[in-house]
Amino acid sequence: MSDVPYHLQDSLGYLLHRASLAMARRLGRNFAAAGYDVTVEQWKVLVRLWDAEGMTHAELSELIGKNKASITRLVDGLERRGLVRRSAGRKDRRCKRVLLTAAGRDLRQGLMAEVHRTLAEAQGGIPAERMAACKDVLRSVLDNLFESIPRETPRDIP
Repeated sequence: MSDVPYHLQDSLGYLLHRASLAMARRLGRNFAAAGYDVTVEQWKVLVRLWDAEGMTHAELSELIGKNKASITRLVDGLERRGLVRRSAGRKDRRCKRVLLTAAGRDLRQGLMAEVHRTLAEAQGGIPAERMAACKDVLRSVLDNLFESIPRETPRDIP
């Protein structure tokens, strides 16, 4: 056992978790205040589909880091809202592809405006070079812990 004192409120994991929760809560509130009936989790699916429409549930699950049952629930909610539709695969009809509807495509600009507003709120007063350093450190932490997960391109990480 180490004699080094441990303070939960100063630990990397605790701070990352709290920051992630706070950002998700603020983004959800900003979506709602702007009149968007989309959860933060559903937004994550939409972002991936805006980049590469027609993904399978398994592909979305891998990219978003949620299990297939969670992805199914998220896609169900988006489908009920008329933002996506499912289409059977050409080679294997059991393999469903998730496609955006016109309404789902049309949400991109408005939702991304709220994302950028939320990021501006979160990063307010923090110099750009400190934010860049913070992101570099976090990428290094991810590399240390998840060597097998492909690194995302900088445009995918707000």
